[in-house]
Amino acid sequence: MPLTVDKMSPAKRGGAILLHLSDGSVTRLSPSAVVELGITAGCEIGEEMRSEIDALRISEQTRRSAVNIISVTSVSASELKKRLLRKGYPEGECEAAVGWLCDLGVLDDAVFAEGLAAKYAEAGVSLRAAAEKMREKGLPREQIEAALAEYPAPDAALDRLVEKALRGRAPDREGQAKLIASLARKGFRYEDIRAALRRVDPEGEDGGFTEA
Repeated sequence: MPLTVDKMSPAKRGGAILLHLSDGSVTRLSPSAVVELGITAGCEIGEEMRSEIDALRISEQTRRSAVNIISVTSVSASELKKRLLRKGYPEGECEAAVGWLCDLGVLDDAVFAEGLAAKYAEAGVSLRAAAEKMREKGLPREQIEAALAEYPAPDAALDRLVEKALRGRAPDREGQAKLIASLARKGFRYEDIRAALRRVDPEGEDGGFTEA
């Protein structure tokens, strides 16, 4: 026995249309989907139309979820797809939603990568660590390489960080150890850190610094 649309009402949010069906269920569709399917109050919903309604509903749900995700956080196309899959949406719909947002220009891996590169450079993250962090966010290799093409050279970045930390003062052994550990956490290699410390105080014994 086919279902019928008992009534149609506007959803409280999102501009959607609620279809109240004769089996007691309620289906949410966009106005454009309602028009596309030719749904009106009192019409019958056969199996074929029900399948079309379900397909459109899932597609619209996936897109809404994708929009909600990118409205609160910046993600790569790959990471967005993973998040949608974790929510249980079909893979094909996840790919379609990601492609839709890319086509609209609101999801752009190149722009995302450039923003991350600027953020990491400002925070003093090493080039090696920055590339690793960007890979973890699902960015493709070519986007990472392009975004990091003008990344500060390791020596320049280290010198700036050391000078900022020391402010012209030579640290004691404990202070030196903390500074080395802090720079290592940013992804700089120990030998590069020691070289930077020696450049800051070339007059000291072994650059004025000893291994902690």
